[in-house]
Amino acid sequence: MARSSFLNQGRRSAPKLNITSLMDALTIILIFLLVNYSEVSEESDFPDFIVMPQIEGAPKKAEMGVIMVVGETQIKIGKEDPIHFRNFEQEEEQVLNKIYDKLEIIKENILKRTVASEKDKKIRISIQADQGIPYKTIDRIVRKASELSLNYVDFIAMNKED
Repeated sequence: MARSSFLNQGRRSAPKLNITSLMDALTIILIFLLVNYSEVSEESDFPDFIVMPQIEGAPKKAEMGVIMVVGETQIKIGKEDPIHFRNFEQEEEQVLNKIYDKLEIIKENILKRTVASEKDKKIRISIQADQGIPYKTIDRIVRKASELSLNYVDFIAMNKED
C-alpha cells in the first residue's frame, strides 16, 4: 500500500487553464482587424473613360479615400452607378445635386461603419479627372463636397515616366 500511495503522489493531475480571458482578447483583436481591413488603401486602375493628366516629379503613393472619377460625360463616385450628362455647364445644377446625394449616402455609410474612437477621422475624396476637364468644373465639384464637410481632397495624376 505504501508503494501505491507513493506512485499516486508522483502523478499529479494537470493544472486546469482558464482560457476565457484569452478568448475574449482574441475576439476583440479579430473584430478590430476586421473593422480596419475595410480601410486598407488599395491600388486602383484608372477607368477607360478618362485620360489622366501627366506630371513630372517624384511619385508619391496616394492615400485613397472615396474615389471620384470625373470624365467628360460622366462622373463615378465610389462603386455607385455613374452620373451621366451631355454638357456639364448646361446641366450643372442637376449633376451637382446628384453628386451631393451620392456623397451624402457614402458619408453616412462610412460613419456607420466607423468605430466610435475614430469618429473624428477625416473622410478623404480622391479625384481622378480627365486631363481635358476645366478647373472650374473640378472646383464646383469640390465646393459641393465641402457642403457635406468633405474638405480633404486628393488629386490623382500620372507620372510622365509611367
